[in-house]
Amino acid sequence: MKLLIANGYVIDPAQQINAGRNLLIEDGRVVGVLERSEPLPEDAEMFDATGLIVAPGFIDLHTHLREPGQEYKETIATGVAAAVAGGWTSVCAMPNTDPINDNPAVTRFMIEQAQSAQLANVFPIGAITKGSGGKELAEMGEMKNAGIVAVSDDGRPVPTASMMRRAMEYARGFDLTVVDHCQDHSLSAGGVMHEGRWSLILGLRGMPAAAEDVDTVRDCVLAKLTGAKVHIAHVSTRGALEAIRVAKNEGSQVTCEVTPHHWTLTDEAVSEYDTNTKMSPPLRSQDHVDAILEVARQRQRAGRVRVAEADETWLLVTGVAPAQHGFRATDQHRELAAIRGFEIDQRGRPDPVGFLLGGGERGVNFLLRFGHHAFSRGPESDGQRLHLHAILRVPKLARQGFVGQNLAADDLSG
Repeated sequence: MKLLIANGYVIDPAQQINAGRNLLIEDGRVVGVLERSEPLPEDAEMFDATGLIVAPGFIDLHTHLREPGQEYKETIATGVAAAVAGGWTSVCAMPNTDPINDNPAVTRFMIEQAQSAQLANVFPIGAITKGSGGKELAEMGEMKNAGIVAVSDDGRPVPTASMMRRAMEYARGFDLTVVDHCQDHSLSAGGVMHEGRWSLILGLRGMPAAAEDVDTVRDCVLAKLTGAKVHIAHVSTRGALEAIRVAKNEGSQVTCEVTPHHWTLTDEAVSEYDTNTKMSPPLRSQDHVDAILEVARQRQRAGRVRVAEADETWLLVTGVAPAQHGFRATDQHRELAAIRGFEIDQRGRPDPVGFLLGGGERGVNFLLRFGHHAFSRGPESDGQRLHLHAILRVPKLARQGFVGQNLAADDLSG
C-alpha cells in the first residue's frame, strides 16, 4: 500500500529539511521525500496535509508510566495512547515503578505491555541501585539483555560520590548511559520551591540552586574520571549549565535535558499557591530561565542542535509525572512534586501533550514562540523547532526521529 502525504511542511533537522515537501510511504516505510515540483505517483492514496507540519515523531527521554504497581495513576497502555495523541512516538520510561525496575523481570514486563498496546515505542530505563536505595548496584547487564537503554535512580539522586563512581564504571562496561537527577538533599531537604525572593515573600521553605549545582559538578567530574556517558536530567540552574559546558569542553561524554516548564515559567508562578506549580527541580527565578534560553539560542546559531550528532547536548523532555486526578493536595507542603503531561483526563480521554499544566479542563496551553518557525499545536512543536527531541546516544534510539528513506513511517507526527 502506498500513501502520499502531500502539501505538508516537512521539518527534519537531522536531514536539514525545512520546506514544503511531499512524503511517500509504502508498506509502512518512508520511500521518498519529494520536491513539490516532482510528479506525484498515481497509484498512491493521498492525504492532503495543507497547512500542517510533517515532522519526525517526537522522542521523550524522561517519562513516568507508573506500571507495574501504580496503575491507579497511569498504565503503559494509557500513557502511550496519550503520547501518540500528542505526536510522541517513542518514550523512555523511568524505573520508579512498584517494584522498581531493577531486574530483568520488570524490564521484560514493561516491554511486553508496550508491545500489547501497539502504539508508541517504549524504551525502559533501569535502576542504578537496587530498589533505587543508593546502597547496592543493580544488575545492569541482565537488565540490558532484557531491553533497558540506560540506568537511573530517577528522583532519588545517587547519594554519594563513591557510589556514583562505581555506577559509572559498571555502566560503562555495558555501554549504558547513567542518567542522574542532580539534587543534594542535604541542601534541599524540606524545600517546596526555589529558594529566592518569592520563597521569602510566600513564607515557603526554599531549595537553593546550589543543591542542583553541587551534584551536577560532582557528576561532571566523575564522568571525566571514569569515561562514562552521563546524562543530567531536567537541568534548571545557571550553575549546572556552566558545569556541563565546562565538562563538554574538556571532552567528557556529558549530555543534558531541559523541560518546557523550566524555560517558560518562573518561581513567580507559585505565588497563587497552586500546587500544580510544585515540581522537582522547582521552577527557578528569571535569571536561571534566561540562562537556559540563551544557551539554546547559542546552540541554534552555531548549528549544533541536530539529532544524532556526536556532540549533542540539548534534549527536550516533558518531565511527565502523572498524578491521579482528584489527588492533588491543597497546600505546597503536602503536595508531591509532579508535572502533568500526557495522561488521561477526567473523561478517560488522553490529554495530548500540549503540556497542560494541571490537566483536563483546567489546563493552561503554553503556546510558545521560539524561533521564526512556530508550530500551532503547542510547545512540543517548539521542542521540534529547537530540535531538542533526541537520542541519548543509545543504539536503539539512533534510528528514531528521522524522516529518511526506508525508515519506519510510524515515527511521523503531523
